[in-house]
Amino acid sequence: GEKANFSDVRFRNGVNFGQAIFEAWARFDGSRIAAEASFRGTRFGNVAQFRGFQFGGRANFDGAIFGRLAGFDGAQFSDTAYFRCVLFGDKVSFAGTEWAAIKRFYGGRHEERKAWAAEHGSSPNDFAGAIFEGSTFEGLAQFDGRAFLESTRFSTLSSDLEIKRIKFADNEIQLDSAGLIVYETFTAPKGIPVRFAAAPKFHGSVLHQDTTFEGAVFPEARGDDEAARAYRTLKLAFAQQQAIREEQRFFKLEMQEEAARESRWKRRWLYRGYDFFSDFGFSIWRPLARLVLWPGLGFLLGYMLLMALKHAPLQTGPLIDEPALLSQWLQFTFANMAPLPDSGLLRELRNNLFGNAGHSSMVGVFALLLETTQKLLALIGYFLMGLALRNLFKMK
Repeated sequence: GEKANFSDVRFRNGVNFGQAIFEAWARFDGSRIAAEASFRGTRFGNVAQFRGFQFGGRANFDGAIFGRLAGFDGAQFSDTAYFRCVLFGDKVSFAGTEWAAIKRFYGGRHEERKAWAAEHGSSPNDFAGAIFEGSTFEGLAQFDGRAFLESTRFSTLSSDLEIKRIKFADNEIQLDSAGLIVYETFTAPKGIPVRFAAAPKFHGSVLHQDTTFEGAVFPEARGDDEAARAYRTLKLAFAQQQAIREEQRFFKLEMQEEAARESRWKRRWLYRGYDFFSDFGFSIWRPLARLVLWPGLGFLLGYMLLMALKHAPLQTGPLIDEPALLSQWLQFTFANMAPLPDSGLLRELRNNLFGNAGHSSMVGVFALLLETTQKLLALIGYFLMGLALRNLFKMK
């Protein structure tokens, strides 16, 4: 109904709130469950508070639905917590806290609660194994100040998941003709990704080495300074672990936020160019394709048009009928894909195709302009390829 208050309740065994519906707000602040706690398929109202909650066994929230606010600040997890395919609303907080911050939830049994947590190997700053596969965060997700002690997964769903829920529509529990509650089964197929509507915050957190965001979907960059800092925190955390792929992922997300935040159009286009041509310095093939090979095709066409102005037979017949010019045209184009110093071969090809450079010929001028541009693009492309190799293999 409107209110469900289980604050400071101690359950001596496990407890099952699976498929329950809390229509307004539910409060479990300071409560303790000695064994497994199941909220599998549970639907919460606008507010659900589990601040300082003590989980003595596995916590299972698979398929749960949270409303506007969910708070797990200072909650203590003695075993793996499962939050697979959970829908979180505007804000969810799993922030770590000090004991003093949650003392008020324990009704004068603060020291007894601390001793119980120590006995079970948990604390308000720690998080045992945390599985968030396939979940959706429709707003802000905070994990500030948490130390993740075991495997942590913000990744795609690793196996099919079947959840049973009470059918709920138009703010009403659905009943059948006999007045019995109707249940529905929610099936989530393997591969559903985690989705974040805002950059998750892990400031001051310590990540376990088996932490992954593989396949996670992050929001489009909006130029948010807080989002850039959130991604930077995760980038640095994975850099300390030498987790190159995850570090690169969050570096790129940070750079995208920085680019969107940049107000000066010149710098904004530099960021976008850096992304387009090299994936922020982490792609080997992108600069090769977009600065060397693709432009090379355009320069092939440009050189052919200039050759037609210089050689009359090309104005009336196809280039294939002039095998000598065809060979020289291809050699000249491919040679300029390597930004090497001018060679005797290039000078000879240039003179044969476009005329003597010493003559005042506009064809020669335009050919030299195209050649210079092609070499410059190729030079930038090879530099970005080298940068990508350095970043991918962490070379100093």
